[in-house]
Amino acid sequence: MRDVEVASARMEWASGPERLRRVRRGLDERRVAAVDRASRAVSAELQRRTGPDFLLRDLAEVYADVERWAPYVVDTALHGLVLPEAEAPIVDSAFERHARHARDGRD
Repeated sequence: MRDVEVASARMEWASGPERLRRVRRGLDERRVAAVDRASRAVSAELQRRTGPDFLLRDLAEVYADVERWAPYVVDTALHGLVLPEAEAPIVDSAFERHARHARDGRD
């Protein structure tokens, strides 16, 4: 994974929290709870995939494969609710939070 690819992934992650806030604002309590549950599920999956000791490059490699596993994790956590507008913000926001724990992620 090249530095430019890591930087590009980080830019995508950086917009996640604000996009997720915007999505949450338009939802009822039940859907907000489901989105929060999905966010925790993606975070747990990231922890499982990276372990406790990882670099941003490792996290970007997980992100490169995100379309293979994240939809399943999010859909499972949503318990049947269909919120397609929430999936990318949930995922990017989880990656943004997880990046702070990378050995080299503390800017």
